[in-house]
Amino acid sequence: MERLECNVCYLRYNEADRRPRVLPCGHSFCTPCLTATIQKGSRTCPGCREPINTMSATRLPINFELESLLNLLTEAENSGSVGQDPGMRLSVAPTVGAMSCPEHNLEVAFRCTTHKAWICRRCTVIDHPSGTCKVVSVKEEIKIRKQEQDKTIHAELKNYKEAIVNVETYAKQLEVEEKKHEDIIKKLEAIIKRHREAKDRLVEKRESLKGAYFGPAIVGCS
Repeated sequence: MERLECNVCYLRYNEADRRPRVLPCGHSFCTPCLTATIQKGSRTCPGCREPINTMSATRLPINFELESLLNLLTEAENSGSVGQDPGMRLSVAPTVGAMSCPEHNLEVAFRCTTHKAWICRRCTVIDHPSGTCKVVSVKEEIKIRKQEQDKTIHAELKNYKEAIVNVETYAKQLEVEEKKHEDIIKKLEAIIKRHREAKDRLVEKRESLKGAYFGPAIVGCS
């Protein structure tokens, strides 16, 4: 059976900020640790060093089987006593990975969404009847959670695409503004050049006039 805590940070998984995610190699680690690993540039499994072919940990699939087991254990820990609700308690059968109802010793195959409990077939008749509880199969519960995850991923992907479009639009606007500025600079340089040429012509004309006016007078005096 898989560990209920991340092998990198050794903190227990949860469904809030430390969800377990499965790598292509089959190993699972918490989302924050995988995010940190990818951001550091290693992009390899912390366990076996197989490559991680994604730029975001949130794009990796969630280990729903591990989360289900964690929920069972958490509910069993929170229930505390046998008399409260048999479906809220958990026992693990001797066979590896087999989960059984502690009250009826039958395989856990359903989820009571009313009481947030993992239950067996007999529980659906005795403790969680359809008249008072909403019961779904484990497969259906996992399917629902996967659908919710898909919606979240699609929403994030949509936001990501919109962000890319906004960046590209802004980049085009910058290019237009840059061209405008370049045109203004060229016009200013042309104006400065004309002014310099006009100044040079005025200086030449002034020197010419000075020579024409003072030249004969100076010669006559000598």
